[in-house]
Amino acid sequence: MDDTAEKTSPGRAGFADLTLRDLPSLEILVLDEIAGWIFSPENPGQGYSGEHGGAIVTAVLNGVQRAHAFQPELAPMTSPVLTEMRDRVFTGVQELSQSAEALSTFVVTLMPAVISELERSAGDAASQCYWLYCYALLVLAGGRSGRLDESLMAGIIASFDGWNDLMSGGFTLPWRAA
Repeated sequence: MDDTAEKTSPGRAGFADLTLRDLPSLEILVLDEIAGWIFSPENPGQGYSGEHGGAIVTAVLNGVQRAHAFQPELAPMTSPVLTEMRDRVFTGVQELSQSAEALSTFVVTLMPAVISELERSAGDAASQCYWLYCYALLVLAGGRSGRLDESLMAGIIASFDGWNDLMSGGFTLPWRAA
């Protein structure tokens, strides 16, 4: 595959365009994409398979790809753990943008966690959404190596809680407004 085709393959389109400033966008878009599937009729609530795991992995990739083109009006307050997590996710995404093999590592690492979590929290869509968001950011931060660093969980949880607080206070994405 030539270098141009390699950089524009559908799975990684937009990854290299991401800047550190786009990380709040990545967070809310990944969360929105996951929640969009979890709370939809497409979620069977039980009997999960690779098809369902693939839907979530695709949702995460869609959120990452769209992050550079969208800036939310609000974002969670920054903190040292949130800043560290964003730095690491940014680095991981940049590594994923560099090769198809890195993207394969991302999928192979995330897919079993997704299927396992869907099954573990079957019937509890809110828990599924929370844990899938956590796993997605953790695996994105793993980048090319796919190594998971659980020390990032404090930042990932701060991100989820921050977005949850904003949404509880009335924040909504423009395409979700009633």
